[in-house]
Amino acid sequence: MKNFKRTVILVDRRTNPGQDLFIRGGIDHGHFPSCVGASSAYTSPCAIPLFHRKLEINTVTPARDSWAVADMYLDWEGPEPTQGKYNGRVADGTPAQWTTNQIGAKYYSPLNTFGPQYWYVDVNMDCSKTVDGFFEFKALVNGNWEGNPHLEATCGGPEGKTPPYHSPNHFARCGYLNVFHWDTPGCDIYAIPSAAAAQQPIVG
Repeated sequence: MKNFKRTVILVDRRTNPGQDLFIRGGIDHGHFPSCVGASSAYTSPCAIPLFHRKLEINTVTPARDSWAVADMYLDWEGPEPTQGKYNGRVADGTPAQWTTNQIGAKYYSPLNTFGPQYWYVDVNMDCSKTVDGFFEFKALVNGNWEGNPHLEATCGGPEGKTPPYHSPNHFARCGYLNVFHWDTPGCDIYAIPSAAAAQQPIVG
C-alpha cells in the first residue's frame, strides 16, 4: 500500500437536484494501446487502483457512499461488477459529491475553497500506476459526458507542472488536490491541507 496516496479532485459544475456527477479515467487507451479490448477494470493496464475515503464534509452523503462501495479502480469502463447501487441505480463510474464553500451551509467542505458548486472525489490512489505522477479523467452528469477539454500544456497552482503527454482529457496529479472546470481547459494543483490527512478510507 506504500504507493497509495491521498488524491482529491474538485470539478466545478452547476447541477440541478437529481443530477449526479461521476468520473471515469485512468490512462487513455490511445497512450497505452494494450488497454484496447480489456474486458474489465480488473484486467485493464489503463485502470488505476483506488480506495474511497470518508469525505471531509459536514453532511451525510448516502448516495455517494453507496456508489463508492466496491469501486476499486478509476477506469473508463463504467460501473464495476460488484459496485454499490443507490435506490437501485447503478453508478456511472467513480462517484463524486456536491459541495459548497459556504461555511456552515449544508454540504460544506473545508477542502472546497473555490466556489459554491464543486463536485468532490476523495480517494487513496496507486500512484505507481500513473504516468510520471499524472492520470487522466473525464466527468459525466446523468450519463452526459463533458467534451474534450484540450488542456493547456502546464497545470497551474502551487504544485502545477507539465503533464507527460498530450491528451483530450483532464490531467490530474496523484497525491494532490486537483481543481477543474467542466468542459474547460486548464488544471490547478495544490498540496492537500495537512489538517485533512487523518481521514481514514471507508470499507468498500
